[in-house]
Amino acid sequence: MTRFILSIIIIFPLLIGSCTSRKGKVDKKDLVPEKELVSIIKEVYLADGLLSLPNVRRQFLDLDSIAAYSSIIAKHGYTKEIMDKTLKYYFYTDPKRLIAVYDQVLGIFSEQESIFEKESLVAQRAMNSYWNGKDHYYLPGPAGNDSTLFNIRLNGQGIYSLTLTVILFTDDQSLNPGISAYTCHPDSTDTGRKKYFKKMNFIRDGLPHTYTLIIKVPVKTNLRVKGQLFDFDNNPQNVENHVILENISCTLTTPVI
Repeated sequence: MTRFILSIIIIFPLLIGSCTSRKGKVDKKDLVPEKELVSIIKEVYLADGLLSLPNVRRQFLDLDSIAAYSSIIAKHGYTKEIMDKTLKYYFYTDPKRLIAVYDQVLGIFSEQESIFEKESLVAQRAMNSYWNGKDHYYLPGPAGNDSTLFNIRLNGQGIYSLTLTVILFTDDQSLNPGISAYTCHPDSTDTGRKKYFKKMNFIRDGLPHTYTLIIKVPVKTNLRVKGQLFDFDNNPQNVENHVILENISCTLTTPVI
């Protein structure tokens, strides 16, 4: 019931000035259809939120709430009087349906919020990621097996995490598949000293598993981490692969200043 009261508070200005009797018989064909009512209430909520922002309020000093709501109603092809009649009909004769309408509006906002949070997370992850390869690999690919070799430049001291999700199917024929990697200085990638990591082997069960390679850079220097996301021991020319690599990122998890 609290949610119902809140919805009425938001659109209450629309009810002012109407003299329709509670007991007046209303033809539902003269009311705003439920689908349109959901859209109108959703936009009223958005307008109410925007008009509460100081910067927006200053730009629309001459626009009061009722005028803004009336404009929204007119955009959908209805009048304020029809909207008043619709709200009063639900308020007096079917308040549970009005609560259901409000719940639909909440559901739309919840879905939009979830999408926004996911997109923000992906954008933030991309912004902070040192990963410079593809965001996913599927072997075998349409043009043969894609190379999963990588070469990442790490900037500065700290602890980095190279993370990916792997689905290794049971019919994959690779022997001891896993991540192979080493670090070296950027100016001596071919001739300089290489520090190899212990190979991280994948689980072959057709289920997604997340693997993380921890890369420690203890001193203030630039390093490169090179290797192969999907490395295995037997001859690749005679092997049928079946694996998905996705959600790949390389981030600085613990910077050292």
